[in-house]
Amino acid sequence: MKIYTPDYNGKVDENIPMIFLAGPIVNSFDWQSYAIQIFTELNINDKKNFNIANPRLETNLFDQLNQVNWESRFLKYAGNNGMILFWLSKRDDTPPSNRSYARTSRFELAEWIVKSSFNDFKNIAIGMDERFDGMEYIKIRLNDYNYPHNVPTNLRYLIKQVYNRL
Repeated sequence: MKIYTPDYNGKVDENIPMIFLAGPIVNSFDWQSYAIQIFTELNINDKKNFNIANPRLETNLFDQLNQVNWESRFLKYAGNNGMILFWLSKRDDTPPSNRSYARTSRFELAEWIVKSSFNDFKNIAIGMDERFDGMEYIKIRLNDYNYPHNVPTNLRYLIKQVYNRL
């Protein structure tokens, strides 16, 4: 299992399934590191061959164009061969930024709901913290698109779902 982060711009083996960790970063706890830890624990015995794309930067050197390009590239990899795991975490108590919470995640979620609706949602899994603002609206829209999977409010459970669907 290899972890890709936004500072990586090299080649990716597109034959190995990719899991993209999609969800809030700004004003959100580092749920991505927790998710990687759980995937690692689950994979100790099975040794499934997959990689993870983690969009959380490990530095403060943020470049929006590079981030958007990297995320688009790795979302496409995961959407074509793997899974996009959407975890909509609650906003944490850090001082608020000057942007609306989870704005990028909400857009990417809508984009991939539409794209995935044409293949029976085989390449996305969606979960939300029960305190995520807007959860009920998103559930209504998922129902409108006939999203066939449950929407867990527990990250560990969502990760097990994704792992078992690989």
